[in-house]
Amino acid sequence: MRDTSSSSARRQASPGARTEIRAIKGTAMIWTAERNMDQGALVASMYEQAAPVPCERKAVMVGGLRGADTAGALTQAGIDATCYLSISIDAILLDMAGRGLIPHVDGLTPLEAADLVHVEAQFLAKRLGLRALADGRNVIWDISMASQDAVESWIAAHRQARYIIDAIFVELSIEESVRRSDAIHRRGHGEYRRGRGYGGRYIPAEAIRALALPAVPAPGGTPQAEVSPPARPGEFLVTPCRTTK
Repeated sequence: MRDTSSSSARRQASPGARTEIRAIKGTAMIWTAERNMDQGALVASMYEQAAPVPCERKAVMVGGLRGADTAGALTQAGIDATCYLSISIDAILLDMAGRGLIPHVDGLTPLEAADLVHVEAQFLAKRLGLRALADGRNVIWDISMASQDAVESWIAAHRQARYIIDAIFVELSIEESVRRSDAIHRRGHGEYRRGRGYGGRYIPAEAIRALALPAVPAPGGTPQAEVSPPARPGEFLVTPCRTTK
């Protein structure tokens, strides 16, 4: 089994890649002018694809552990995803891979090396989200919800922009998430070996198990959740109350 840890990837990344992306003590990222242009082009392209999405100031935060059926959760909740700009780290990493923005690492597929640009992908997600908020465009945040601080900060930003916010959490057992994550990685790797796609992201089982899932804060005050029937064994949806505040 290949070592796809971030430390191994950083050791193997090409020198050219290191000159494009520089980290400073984990607190800041500095990119070259060319890299900034690449980032702007990616954000602009993703946002242009959402041109038909209405600007009704509606937001949905949907998430869970890796492998959770967020698409099914949205359907079960009666949410038409085509009426929203969907923002997810996986989608941004896939776009980055397609544009050659993930540094080459010998022995790894592009998405297996995605840990090198994961922080950058989060930054691009923020840029894309802020563009949507500025226009009042409907947005779906397809995120893990592992960071309560991040969730609360985006809820505050949407409130400030006078959005109606819904939140859906798809519960999935840690061991089932580990199994599904491995299956996603193997499936992507198999496709890559057949000349299709960019591989699959490898997320170590211990990284998934280490995730402490905090209670998702209700978008508006005290949680008053509705629990729907299971989407599939081991899953259920929790939809906190809606707010326009």
